[in-house]
Amino acid sequence: MKKIIFIYVVAMLVVSHGHASESQNFTFSNYVRAGYDDNVYQSGNDELQSGYISDILNLSGKILFSNRSDLLLYWQPEVRYRFETEDKKLILQDFYASYQNALSQSTSLNISDRFRYSELDYNQTTEDRNNFSEASTEYGENNLQGALIHQLSDRNNLNVGASVVNRRNDNDSANANRTRDFDRYGFSGLFLRNLDQDKQSVSLGYQHSNHEVDNDGGSMQSDTLFIGYDRVFNPRFISTMQLGYTDAEIEQSESGGSSDSSNPFLELGLNYDVSERTRLNSSFSHSLRYTTQTAYNAEKRSDLLVSLTHDLTAKINLAVSVSYILSDFDVDFRRPGGDNNSVEDRSTILNIRSEYRINRNHFVEAGYQGRFRDAEISADYERNRIYLGWKLQL
Repeated sequence: MKKIIFIYVVAMLVVSHGHASESQNFTFSNYVRAGYDDNVYQSGNDELQSGYISDILNLSGKILFSNRSDLLLYWQPEVRYRFETEDKKLILQDFYASYQNALSQSTSLNISDRFRYSELDYNQTTEDRNNFSEASTEYGENNLQGALIHQLSDRNNLNVGASVVNRRNDNDSANANRTRDFDRYGFSGLFLRNLDQDKQSVSLGYQHSNHEVDNDGGSMQSDTLFIGYDRVFNPRFISTMQLGYTDAEIEQSESGGSSDSSNPFLELGLNYDVSERTRLNSSFSHSLRYTTQTAYNAEKRSDLLVSLTHDLTAKINLAVSVSYILSDFDVDFRRPGGDNNSVEDRSTILNIRSEYRINRNHFVEAGYQGRFRDAEISADYERNRIYLGWKLQL
């Protein structure tokens, strides 16, 4: 909580400085919502239902230090009051800052940091089989990234980056087969060549990741090599693709054994403006990666996302998104004490949101989110949330 308050104070100081010099670059929104949650803790048994009221602030904008450097800011704290839970007040936040500096005509530096204090992941519940500890209901995660981008020539660019991710869960277990806390260190390199007037580009990339679980919970070290192809068919239709392979060493725990594994790496993306009023986005990825589960330290995961936004009228818009996540947990990925077999985890997340614009500053909104989990690794659950709200935008 002290870290959250500290970030609040720093954000307000930075924003105040920004308003003094470039106030026109900032936007402010406030969301007041009343809703209902039929499974607050994502439990497979004895679901706790509760109504809630929340207030969400959103502040975003840009500070221009010079014609060569700027700072992007995004800050969204939320205070939620839940009527039926024992811990009635919940304070969440999402803070993001990105600093960009053109060091020379051909070289630029980008440093970004994102801090989140959030609820349970979609693949976590408040009870697990095999006597695993209950999942903590909130966690804090900080993601610090830096990249140096150098233009080698008119068509060729080189991007070298590094990252550090830390996650800490509330009331996390100190047992190696129950802890969820982790630290992850990464390094990446990307060579990109534009083929024709920025409409087509090819790339060659490398990623290294070292994911270490706290309390002797094990680790995962991976190296991924891939090629990419991006194409702008027209201003309304853009596609991206990355194809490669991952080699990894998964350590079950610091006192246990380890295993080697490899897996194809694939990422596809599509952005299509169907019309001036309708936009379609979709993506698919498949990779061998770390997991936030307690029983295993790695997973082979496939993600499919489809989202559609449509302006029904000049004042009413609708946004719908569906994501499906399939995770395969190999027996060699397990921590000591886990099941001695391979299991699957399937999750679906559905989001629907509609907004009515009353005037330039005031909006009425309604939304729904459904989470549905079918798992062999821990308890299944269904969670449905609905809300009505009012939005003020300045």
